[in-house]
Amino acid sequence: MKGLGAGVVLVGLIVFVLGLLQTPLGDMLVRPASSAEYLAALQNKALLTHTGLAFLIMGTVVSTGAAIVDAIKRR
Repeated sequence: MKGLGAGVVLVGLIVFVLGLLQTPLGDMLVRPASSAEYLAALQNKALLTHTGLAFLIMGTVVSTGAAIVDAIKRR
């Protein structure tokens, strides 16, 4: 289970970083877009970063829970 938690944390980190790397402002400098396109880009960025954070939290909870269960079993 600790490995599963670590894998979920890794996926969360990757998704979070990908969300941070999406820069709608950079796209706006290259090609002026409508406000609807800009808002859609911001929503995509927010969705990716929040999904990444959710995976980070879930993976941390799973890893911590697995470590606690292992510690209790060893007693």
